[in-house]
Amino acid sequence: MGKEDYEYVKTKLRIVRDLKKKGLRGAIEELTEAMEDFPNEPLLRIEFADCLRLDGNSEEAKAMALDVLEKSPANPNVHTVLGNIYLEDRLYEKALDHFEAANSIKRTGYLTSRIIRTLMDLERFEDAKDLIRQELIEDPDNLRILKAKAQILAREGAHQEAADVYRKIYDLDPEDAFSYKELLRLKSKDREPEDVSREFKKILKVSKAAGNPHLHSELGLNLKRAGKHKEAIVEFQNALSLDPDNNFVRSHLGFCYAKLKMPLKVVETLSVAFIENPKDVYVRSSLMAAVKKLGYWEEFKKTIQKAMDRHPNEKTLWGLLKKTDKELEKREG
Repeated sequence: MGKEDYEYVKTKLRIVRDLKKKGLRGAIEELTEAMEDFPNEPLLRIEFADCLRLDGNSEEAKAMALDVLEKSPANPNVHTVLGNIYLEDRLYEKALDHFEAANSIKRTGYLTSRIIRTLMDLERFEDAKDLIRQELIEDPDNLRILKAKAQILAREGAHQEAADVYRKIYDLDPEDAFSYKELLRLKSKDREPEDVSREFKKILKVSKAAGNPHLHSELGLNLKRAGKHKEAIVEFQNALSLDPDNNFVRSHLGFCYAKLKMPLKVVETLSVAFIENPKDVYVRSSLMAAVKKLGYWEEFKKTIQKAMDRHPNEKTLWGLLKKTDKELEKREG
């Protein structure tokens, strides 16, 4: 590749990375155009594989990334993409192998945080804590590493220590809405849900806090725990209006509709959550109960097919499809 071609590819990659922040469609279009001229260029193919991953096409992304890896085994970016694919597929050992391979080629803070995250998923907490300690000696204000430390402390039940770390994160980055929510949540531990809800309502009256989707979702969870499902629905809806792709919030919104015996709303809400994550047994069981009550098997079959398109390797969907077909046969018979 000549100098001009190389500069063209680098320019395209800069454009693609900017577009990815806004959405995948524009990024994929730019890459498709560039790959017409340079179909075998590893830099473009790695970026395209990552876009496919983010778009939910993990198998196609993995095939492309593995092909690049075979030709460019020393490229840290292809190891990073494969690590993220395997992490999302919950193949944590494979993910760790690729993140560590990438980090050995080119050490970055992002890769270190991915390694720590994967060690946590493997429940190798002592290894994760050792790595966190090493990183914080070098950079005590590293936000990614501090967040990992806070997560481990919270998981271990060291709520005050975790809150102190989130306080530091929030002081370093006052725009970090999630850390602010976690700080408040941990400070409210062991208090009654209704008391916590009252405190969160006061905080949300402040204009800046009102735009924090994490605070609305946390208030929704506290109201749900207190059995105030109608109020919780309002807060989950507020959270989704600020963060429309939050499947966790959408799932809990659906659970509230289920508690209030609103099966049509359950189907509308949890069908979206199910397509996004068909492995969630609580979403699946609540959705199926509402489908059964309404007799919406035809609609549920379409939902399953959409989930299969998005998650072609999720084998449980085939069994669910067969069960749905049997229900449809009963109705026709």
